[in-house]
Amino acid sequence: MKTQPSRPAILVPPRTDQRACVLIVDGDKVSQRAIELALAPTKYAIEWARDGEAAFEIMRRVRVDVVIADSLLGDMPGITLVRRTLELCGPGAPTFLFVSADRANTTKIGLLMVGATDYLVKPFNSDELRVRVQNAIKARQLARSENVQGLTGLAGDAVDVQSVMLQYLVLAGVQEIIHVTSIVQVVEGITILEADGHH
Repeated sequence: MKTQPSRPAILVPPRTDQRACVLIVDGDKVSQRAIELALAPTKYAIEWARDGEAAFEIMRRVRVDVVIADSLLGDMPGITLVRRTLELCGPGAPTFLFVSADRANTTKIGLLMVGATDYLVKPFNSDELRVRVQNAIKARQLARSENVQGLTGLAGDAVDVQSVMLQYLVLAGVQEIIHVTSIVQVVEGITILEADGHH
């Protein structure tokens, strides 16, 4: 029997909460709490992980928009965290922002080169961190809206867009879609399928 080539899974979060989700990955509880307090006014959904492997477990079950991580975790460096997340999540991978006590330019540049979008040095300014996260989430939301319009010619919040996308996935051969809680998940699924050669 011919095996199908592997491809990133379509991540379908079990929760119905439609708030943007931020994952904090830091083994230092003091740092975790400081980041959480900085983001408190935003009302984002917050997830926590002590290390990289715990972060991957969360990202397998929850759609994460932004990851805020230390550059050196207990089980892996930040570069490995970014690379493995890109492999796990594919085109729907979260935006990475690192907050670290490491002031070395080589660390910062290395993380930016593999896909991180921002790097702040501890101790950080709470207002600056909050604004950078808000900007990252706004950029993701805009990109998703443009993806929907580019694929369908319809506005991203149109009710029938989701129906069109679901029909596309079925025709493309996706047989098991149990829960789809947002149009974003459908668009990301189509991106993955097209990247894998399904038309």
